[in-house]
Amino acid sequence: MTKAEILVMKPGRELDALAGDIVMGWGRGAWRPFEEITPGVMRSEQFKPSTRLTDAWELVEKMNSPYIIASTEDGDQSWVHFGNEANAAVGEVTEAICKAALIAKLSKD
Repeated sequence: MTKAEILVMKPGRELDALAGDIVMGWGRGAWRPFEEITPGVMRSEQFKPSTRLTDAWELVEKMNSPYIIASTEDGDQSWVHFGNEANAAVGEVTEAICKAALIAKLSKD
């Protein structure tokens, strides 16, 4: 997958699953047991980093890399940069984090 292909993807299930597979290393589908987050709670939750900030932040932590996250005052545009190679500039910060993490991970491999 190329940087251009990632940048045109819309937030949602396909982008989320790709981030779970490539960035988090969970395998295709990106489902995880909820008890991994909250011990004792028996249910599953879908990982949604392209739309949910707590999940997007897990990508930032997993990258274990210097990063820059910035957005315009009105929130219309967000930029995310990991290391020296990857960046994404899109509307929502969650989408930008997700795409930048994918681009960075794929450029390392």
